[in-house]
Amino acid sequence: MHQVYGDIYKDEHAWENAAAHYYRALEQDPHWQGAHYGLGDVAVRREKLEIATQEYQHELEVNAGSAAALAGLGEIALLDGKPDDALASFGKAIHVGAYQAAYALGLPRPYPAGAEDLSPHAQEQVRACLATIESAPAGATRSLALAFAHARLGNNDASQTAWNDFTKRTPPPGASNARERGLDNFYRQNFEPAAADLSTWLKLHPNDWQTDYLLARTYRNLSLSTLEHLLAVAPDSYPAHQLLAETYQNAEQSDKALAEYRVVESMVPNLPGVHFSIGHLLLKMSQQDQAKDELAAELRSNPEHAEANAEMGTILLDRQDAVNAIPYLEKAVQLEPDQWGTYRELGKAYYMQKDFPKAETALHQAVRHDPQGLAHYQLGLVYRSLGQKEAANEQFEISRRLKLEGLAHDETQMTTLKSVEQ
Repeated sequence: MHQVYGDIYKDEHAWENAAAHYYRALEQDPHWQGAHYGLGDVAVRREKLEIATQEYQHELEVNAGSAAALAGLGEIALLDGKPDDALASFGKAIHVGAYQAAYALGLPRPYPAGAEDLSPHAQEQVRACLATIESAPAGATRSLALAFAHARLGNNDASQTAWNDFTKRTPPPGASNARERGLDNFYRQNFEPAAADLSTWLKLHPNDWQTDYLLARTYRNLSLSTLEHLLAVAPDSYPAHQLLAETYQNAEQSDKALAEYRVVESMVPNLPGVHFSIGHLLLKMSQQDQAKDELAAELRSNPEHAEANAEMGTILLDRQDAVNAIPYLEKAVQLEPDQWGTYRELGKAYYMQKDFPKAETALHQAVRHDPQGLAHYQLGLVYRSLGQKEAANEQFEISRRLKLEGLAHDETQMTTLKSVEQ
């Protein structure tokens, strides 16, 4: 989980958040493959090359077969103006895994798109290496180095020519099982067959977390490729704006997401879900009046929308209007019975109406997933109102313990972030 979040934050250039998650992954499993590489990649993007070198070497200690880490050392050598060292590292990386090395270098194209520009100093270092690379013996190593160097300098045609030569000189490996085929397809950026092969493997090996992680990356890249294709062929269509909105929303960029959803709303006012999406964002931004209007619009055209019912009920409950909140909350849990937070709100609404038996029933559902102890506390209030002091105290104690565990977790997160800053 932390590896996936680290990768996502890295793609968004949220370097501190990415590093914090990679460190958390290593805290949980010091032998986890990929976290040291992620830390090295973050350091390279910030031009902290000594730290990057150390992290790539740590990755190789954990996983001697990391072509990505070897390719990363080659990239650092180019940025240091050491073309011979770069060619040596690229050669080792190709021997271990040619297309894994290429993928780590952002070839044939960076994925996700949008690789950051090199600083002027780094560009000069790479440019100064070109003559040595071009004079190297013909082969896959030379072609990969040229494709990478030209790509980072913005020489796209030259990069493509070198890449074509690299693919001709690099035959596909003989994959012996679905996992190996999936890995090969992933690094070649053939994400649909990669997803099929990795899924097949995981059905037989459900505890292979490294493959599970790679499948998560595969699905994410499939989503991004779909978005890119849609933006290329129909940039002004409502699905394009809708996908952009979802992308911004997932990246916690609420203002940008809201703007894109507003475009969708103006183009297709009755599109199912669009009013809910806007209302949900407005509610997160503490704009309850506007959120209530959007949720009401969604429910007029789509009264069976469980989440819209739940959020409408929550707004009304926040305004102490339990009578009108209850029908919305009841319908929400009827439509989606596994919404534990909605059960908590429903139990609170019943409690406000002094309907303690119904409150107890709802809260017994809510406590099945109550990481912050809120539902347990509410259930304690119900038991106290029913005169069941011992049961009430038991729920209050559970709530207190869960809150302390949550605080301890938050403190650990803060300590990790501080260590990253240092």
